This record gives sequence, structure tokens and C-alpha cells, in this order.
Amino acid sequence: MIDMKTNKNKRISNKPTDSFTMVHQETILNKAEFNRFLNWVSAEYELYLQDNEKGLTVYFPGICLQIFEKSYENNLLNFEISIKSKYEKNGVQISRQVLSILNHLKHFIC
Repeated sequence: MIDMKTNKNKRISNKPTDSFTMVHQETILNKAEFNRFLNWVSAEYELYLQDNEKGLTVYFPGICLQIFEKSYENNLLNFEISIKSKYEKNGVQISRQVLSILNHLKHFIC
């Protein structure tokens, strides 16, 4: 880009300076509902690379979404949703989508 006042080239940096991290802990009634949630999230992002070994990990360009079980006590399953993104805008968008799926599961199905 050329600065019009000085007619000198200006370097524009595309470095991700506004990174985003979200960790959300949640409790659900049983493992069957947790597995249903994982299945819905997996289906929502089926075109992206996924790892189902421990919970669910979905890899987007510049974003990593992880959902995994923390503990299972008294028929309540505690789990964590973790999103790490290079850019805040993209991280917020994914977090809203995942929390929307969770909200739908908790309020309309359970």
C-alpha cells in the first residue's frame, strides 16, 4: 500500500493480534445426552477435520474446538467446551454456534 502523503510503501501486517480463548464448563444429566451433544456438534462441522478419541476435537482454519468429559458424579456429567482461535471474531462465532446447540439440547430435548 502506498501512503499518499509521503508516496512511500507502507507494510500492512496480517498478524493475529486479537486471539480468542473460551473455556465453558457445563453439567448435563447423563452420558447419553452428552453423546447426543457430541454427535450434533460433530454433524454441524462434518466437513472439518475431527478427532473423536477423547470427547470431540474439531480443527478449523485458525481455530481448535474441544469438548471433553471432566467428571461423572451422582448421575451428572461435568464437561468442558474449549475454543482457541487466532481471531476473536471467528472464535466468538464458533462459540455462539456450539452454545446454541447445547442450549437447544438442554431446553428443548431434556
